[in-house]
Amino acid sequence: MVEQVHHPAFPQPANPHAPIWRFLTRHKFEWMVKEGRLFMPNAAHLGDPLEGTQPVGGSNYWQALVDGAASEEQRRTIEHNRQLISRVAAAFRTRYYVSCWHLNDALNPEMWTLYADNSESVAVRTTVSKLRAALPAYVDIGVVRYIDYTTERLPTLNMLEYITHKNKIFEHESEVRAVAMYPSRP
Repeated sequence: MVEQVHHPAFPQPANPHAPIWRFLTRHKFEWMVKEGRLFMPNAAHLGDPLEGTQPVGGSNYWQALVDGAASEEQRRTIEHNRQLISRVAAAFRTRYYVSCWHLNDALNPEMWTLYADNSESVAVRTTVSKLRAALPAYVDIGVVRYIDYTTERLPTLNMLEYITHKNKIFEHESEVRAVAMYPSRP
């Protein structure tokens, strides 16, 4: 058996056999069973306007690069690159397809309340290793990292980090994400 190689933007949970939970309305659960696949909306439809965007704290990083530029030409190049990366990140927001799971040993009543809106809703329990085995190899799975979007920046300029980070206010979600990416056209 070939070991699954994980992209560095998708950190793995300490225990791949720990329970993860997906909370669904009955309608969404029935669709999933009937279709035999996960519903994976794009990041623009997840309800958080910061999903897949660059944290404001990243502005300080770019400003430091501009301030440290050796010439006006270098400053223009840095600013051009910042704008280009921002446009690419915005375009990719609709190309990241996501299935969100809650990492927790037990059923979390708070998550149930937030994501299962009525008494006919269901909670699906599995593990990261079982989810990985059920999905195609091109779907990456990893633990979401939470940062303060007002003061922090993404660790690198890797575009996948835009979809594997969330604002710290969502830290209670303890999220594991499965992400498929629709390729852009040249």
